[in-house]
Amino acid sequence: MGRLLGVLGRARAVLGGRSILSLYNGLVLPHLQYCLMVWGDFQGARNGTLAGSLLRYQKRFAGLVAGKRGLYHADPLFAQFGMLKVGDLYRQQLRVHAWRFWNGLLPAGQAAMLDRTANVHQYATRSARTGIALTARDHRVVGYRVPREWATLTEVQRGAGSLAAFKRQSRAGFLVGYGAFVCGMAGCRVCLSEG
Repeated sequence: MGRLLGVLGRARAVLGGRSILSLYNGLVLPHLQYCLMVWGDFQGARNGTLAGSLLRYQKRFAGLVAGKRGLYHADPLFAQFGMLKVGDLYRQQLRVHAWRFWNGLLPAGQAAMLDRTANVHQYATRSARTGIALTARDHRVVGYRVPREWATLTEVQRGAGSLAAFKRQSRAGFLVGYGAFVCGMAGCRVCLSEG
């Protein structure tokens, strides 16, 4: 990824930011998303080093698209260019998987790893309100991660009529969070240089 960053950095002198963003979406993003549900669990110490290095690359790509050099806050750039951080790409894939399950669009083998709460019990528990039951206790498996992520969504998001609408709404939630970024670091060199 570092080599690609160097190539795009040199191309930035010739190409505009939107062209660099298109190259990022075509060359980098597919590599980040490939089998992300398998390796992208960054909770706890699992893949923590990998997550940190991938996020640093993504921040550099966002700065490259914006034409920034030196120090800058990346969250507003992620929001501006519609780029999801690698951890949120993982969460987005979990959400899409859950939406497909909920709407009966998963292949039978994958759907067998999940279950509706109504099929497990009839009690008014917290998970009963969301509709997908926890089918595993291991925090690293799909039967645990997908229902937990599904529970973070609003009723409006879960009720989206099409997969495209669901993806847009879910993605917009992440981007709004990035756009609301406020630096809380006392004496931040970035904020001092911009102010």
